[in-house]
Amino acid sequence: MKTDEGKEVFRQRKKIIEHPLGTTKAVWGYRQFLCRTQERVTGEESLELLAYNQKCDDNIFKGNHEEIVATMV
Repeated sequence: MKTDEGKEVFRQRKKIIEHPLGTTKAVWGYRQFLCRTQERVTGEESLELLAYNQKCDDNIFKGNHEEIVATMV
């Protein structure tokens, strides 16, 4: 992580990974997991990130969903 290449990889990780986790934690209030054990925590986190992705998709398709559906038909 001390090389220039390592620093660039870390910058990319912060852009891609940290935003969804930070949003679900800070904005949505998921500060701790309700479940215990690795398997259950993984499932809970998967549901949180699924909701995050759905919300992002909704924001992308919000204004032009008729056009998108017309191109699919």
